[in-house]
Amino acid sequence: LRCTDHNYYNYQFYQRSANELAAAAAAPEETKDAPPRILVLRTEHLNQDWDTIDTMYGSPTPEHSASILFQNKFNVKSNSTTGATWNVDPTSLNILCQVLCPDIQAYKQMLRQSLNLSPQDQQHSLQELQKECPMETSLEDRQCPPMETLPTPTFEASAAPATSEVSEPLAPTLESV
Repeated sequence: LRCTDHNYYNYQFYQRSANELAAAAAAPEETKDAPPRILVLRTEHLNQDWDTIDTMYGSPTPEHSASILFQNKFNVKSNSTTGATWNVDPTSLNILCQVLCPDIQAYKQMLRQSLNLSPQDQQHSLQELQKECPMETSLEDRQCPPMETLPTPTFEASAAPATSEVSEPLAPTLESV
C-alpha cells in the first residue's frame, strides 16, 4: 500500500485500504474479519521503527541500520522532536482533537495492528498522543463526538480581515511562519 505522506489522505483512508487488501488476499479458510497485521513506521521514532523492522527481516549487520543510513545520507541524527512547533491555545487544541477524533481512532487501530511495535512502543505513542489530546486515554477506540456538538472557534479581531470581501486567500507566508 503506497503511502507517501500520512497527510496526503487521512489515516482512515489507509486503514480502510489495508483492511480491504487483507480481506481480498485472505484464503477461503482464513477469517476475513480479522484486522490485518501491518508494519508501522512512526515519524517520531523512524530510526527505531526502521531498525526493528530490519531486525525482524534479518538485517545482516548493524552497519546497515536505519540510524546510520539516516545520519550518513540524510543528516538525521536521532529520533528528533525538532521541527514545526504549534502555539495553539487549549480550547482550540481541544476542538482540533475532537475534529480529528475519527482519524485518531484509525491511528490507534494501526498501532494495535502493528507487527513491529512492542506493547511498550504502543503505550509510548499513546502517551505522546495524550499530551496533545488528553481525552485519548486508551489504545482502544472511543466514541467520537458528533460534529454538530463542537464549539465554534473564535478568532481575535486582529486576525479577521477589515472588510467582508477578501480578494486573496488567507494563507501564512514565510515571513509569518
